[in-house]
Amino acid sequence: MFAKYELVDMFDKVFNDEEFSRMNVPDIMRTDISEINGQVLMEIELPGYDKENVSAQLENGYLTIRAVKIQAIEAPYEKRNYIMRERNIGSCMRTYYLGNQVSRENIQAAMKAGVLRILIDIGGMDIEDFRKKIEIH
Repeated sequence: MFAKYELVDMFDKVFNDEEFSRMNVPDIMRTDISEINGQVLMEIELPGYDKENVSAQLENGYLTIRAVKIQAIEAPYEKRNYIMRERNIGSCMRTYYLGNQVSRENIQAAMKAGVLRILIDIGGMDIEDFRKKIEIH
């Protein structure tokens, strides 16, 4: 039978492990949202994704960002005797609630150096409309 401290030590080793810690933090689509001169700026990290494979869609007040990564195999691959070849293939998606007052005409998007920047002109809306406050009882 384990002593109490041995069991705690065992859990600490597992949950404080560097590999385990990295699993809990997504490496893609980290987002910063800030206010600049009455506009909302969203900066979404998409390292390794080409802007041609990134899309943004606004529907019913929700902004959905999708990205697809397909790494092509360079020719002439037939001439080599590969034992194994690995390529990164994947996709990611994230949805942000903007509210029904935001329209497509109020949104500008640009991607550079793996960061998607979305600028939202909120016009006469209050920035507080973008903050989600939940009263805790």
